[in-house]
Amino acid sequence: MTPFAGLPLVGGLVGLLDTAIAQLAFPLWLRSTLEFVLLAVLGYVLLRFLTRQVLPWVGSLLVTPVVWLVDAVRVVLLLPDLAVARLARRTFDRMPPEIVYAYGSVVMAATDGVQELARKALPALAITRRAHGLLLVGLLVVGFLVWNNAECGPGPECVPPVTQWTTSFTTSQP
Repeated sequence: MTPFAGLPLVGGLVGLLDTAIAQLAFPLWLRSTLEFVLLAVLGYVLLRFLTRQVLPWVGSLLVTPVVWLVDAVRVVLLLPDLAVARLARRTFDRMPPEIVYAYGSVVMAATDGVQELARKALPALAITRRAHGLLLVGLLVVGFLVWNNAECGPGPECVPPVTQWTTSFTTSQP
């Protein structure tokens, strides 16, 4: 079985592809190499689609819900302010302590800042449309290296998938 069958999300499909190619009597090293090239091309196409289509769309789509969510959080955070102010006015017939006003000001400033950040940062995801191809290749390489270091092959000791793949060049498994 190919070491790439352990990839998250696509490992099952790679396993099925490997089984189909194995029926053609290709050696493991050739099957693994073909699968690696196919996975690299598919990964690049997927990253290109995500950066050109999905991220800019999601960025513009999320602005309104995030602003509404921050408004809801603002209301919840200002409820103690309201409760203390009403208690001070109705029970003690006095102005609320200054700390109540300071708390309310901090909550308003913080939530206004988060809303402004959302209004500017989320649409800025459209900049990913201009992501250079080499950056995407670099992301693929980093993702592959992280997967390789986190995944172990079959057996009692941990054998990274790339080590399995490179040793398949010297073995004559079908």
